[in-house]
Amino acid sequence: MIFKFQKAQAAFLREAFHIDPLADMDDDAQLQLEDALSDYLQMYGINDSGDGENAVGRMCADILTIIADSQ
Repeated sequence: MIFKFQKAQAAFLREAFHIDPLADMDDDAQLQLEDALSDYLQMYGINDSGDGENAVGRMCADILTIIADSQ
């Protein structure tokens, strides 16, 4: 499946995960990306007070939403 990521989201995926976000992803690649995004969100996506998302967390959550809504 090819997802319709925004430019900033595509750039984030390239930089953080070294993937081509415009490529056609099979089910395995998609699941690996979902897992990687979830892990990244947990490691880097929580705000300093620990009670919400920071910008990285919002980016990960938005990308995960795009993936989920595409199915």
